[in-house]
Amino acid sequence: MRARPIAKVEIACRRDGTILGLRGEVFIDLGAYVRTNGLIQPRSLAQCLSGPYRVPNVRITATALLTNKTPSGTYRAPGRYEASFFCERLIELAAGDLGIDSAEMRRRNLIGMAEMPYRLARLEPGGLAADTECDSGDYGEALERCLSEFRWAEKRELAGRLIDGRYHGIAVACFIEGSGAGPKETARLDLEPDGTVSVYVGSAAVGQGLETVMMQIAADTLGLPLDQVRVFHGSTPHLQEGYGAFASRSTVLGGSAVFQGARALLDKIRVAAAARLSSSADEIELVDGHACTSDGRSVSFADLAVDGLRVDTAFANNNKLTYSYGSAAAHVAVDLGTGRVELLDYLVVEDVGRIVNPLTLHGQAIGGVVQGLGGAFMENLVYDASGQLLTGTLADYLIPTATDFPRIRAIALEDHPSPSNPLGVKGAGEGAIIPVGGLMANAVANALTSFGAKPNQLPLSPARVWLMGSSTKSVDIP
Repeated sequence: MRARPIAKVEIACRRDGTILGLRGEVFIDLGAYVRTNGLIQPRSLAQCLSGPYRVPNVRITATALLTNKTPSGTYRAPGRYEASFFCERLIELAAGDLGIDSAEMRRRNLIGMAEMPYRLARLEPGGLAADTECDSGDYGEALERCLSEFRWAEKRELAGRLIDGRYHGIAVACFIEGSGAGPKETARLDLEPDGTVSVYVGSAAVGQGLETVMMQIAADTLGLPLDQVRVFHGSTPHLQEGYGAFASRSTVLGGSAVFQGARALLDKIRVAAAARLSSSADEIELVDGHACTSDGRSVSFADLAVDGLRVDTAFANNNKLTYSYGSAAAHVAVDLGTGRVELLDYLVVEDVGRIVNPLTLHGQAIGGVVQGLGGAFMENLVYDASGQLLTGTLADYLIPTATDFPRIRAIALEDHPSPSNPLGVKGAGEGAIIPVGGLMANAVANALTSFGAKPNQLPLSPARVWLMGSSTKSVDIP
């Protein structure tokens, strides 16, 4: 459950669109008490409000409030979804005032590759990740790929036009996804009597494809087929400690632990094989589950398992986050007769450092977008004056289904690996959801330009959209 913050924020820019600073206050209603990790949302909101943009001066005060409402907790990209909404709306408003194209406004302010690592605003008071920095990437590259695939130059001619009774609008947004929060993650690898390898991980599977990804990392490193590797997780007898699946950290930390453990196991296999074959470990070559010497002698992994070959390992990053990044663009059509917004096209492009499993990654991206669209158009916690929740069932609280948003595209890049882990991977479980709220608000505002629409809250329900177009007489844009 995501708390909906209230904010009063300002942006300062030069006449050429260069952003000089952001300042303001944000108030977050956490409900009746603070749930586990409940303060992540206000922390992330304040620190990430500048997004992937070069903002030399940032002062955001975030205040967490306790009320008589239902307690809220962390929900995919906590704080960053809301921060992106405020940031992208401010940039869009500034671009309009300055007469600068939306894409150009963002292009001029994106952090450059030569500026990496780029430090974000410091959190005060401190704590974990009080100081954090974008680790690598070419943010402009992702933006240009997004604009090209989306056909921005062609579609921007549709802005505000009335076509077949509906107003069309487009928008673009950029985002960063901080991931891989520490302190560390653990793994254990055992060579079994049948020659297979059992991998025990401290990361938890919550439907993100953990088993597949860890199996791939281990199998690829060990030079074994996938069916020779088994993955176990989520049980305290396997490992002395494990840290979980929060903060898109499983592949960054857990995957790195498995990678390091697999390499260490290979070293142990070479030493054990060298003793069996009266050779040196440096001369042992590992091929298809066998340890071989240059003169043709060999011993199988299964035969070596009697030596009890096991590796316990952990990978720590000292809370040095990785930052995936990307851009998203959307095309909507607004029917002011009903207030309904149809999503005609949605594209997200994200660079995740290094891709382990393309299909799993694609599912994360599409799922994140749909989840974000639910928050942008449908999902709303409504209370009466006494604090009674009125949307307590799925009959009242709307969630998206497969038929609501059928036109979603996702492109994954791996052009700029992270320097903070041996795999070069970055978390990719929460990036796609981040820009959705601000992007949809800007697209609707773009469609209703002639009405002076300036959406400042979510969800963009039919009633709210209808009201945006009912207050001012429209002038059709041919």
